Amino acid sequence: MGLPPYLDLSSPMVDNAIVALWASYNIAEISGIHKELGVNAPLTPLLMGGIAVKMLSKNSNEESPLNRTVKDIDYVVKREQGVSFVKLLSNLSIIAGSKFHHFLTSNDRRFNALRAGDRYRVRALDWSKPELPKVSWVDIMLTK
Repeated sequence: MGLPPYLDLSSPMVDNAIVALWASYNIAEISGIHKELGVNAPLTPLLMGGIAVKMLSKNSNEESPLNRTVKDIDYVVKREQGVSFVKLLSNLSIIAGSKFHHFLTSNDRRFNALRAGDRYRVRALDWSKPELPKVSWVDIMLTK
């Protein structure tokens, strides 16, 4: 994928974002193997927020004022790809293993329905402490 050599891959949320981007860009091959995904069209999500800063700034990966722990993932996705991207994230553990498990709570489903296709929220597992994973979140903003 052409990741910058300075990128700190010790953050589980950074790993999660990289795997989700990889799966999105390779959806044609993946959907051939995992037909239950129901997603075959190419997806083109973009990162924003803390992970985007880590991807673009060497200083944010070293001891500096820009370095911080990433606690969530923020994406921008084309409106017509939003439902497919949520579907992909919800099945990412089938593709890449349980470390990349995403899910929707009933509150997330309500949140997503009330936003009428402007924004989605999905939950992810943060494995910063493998003995005690915690629930984190993924925000998906939609654009035209």
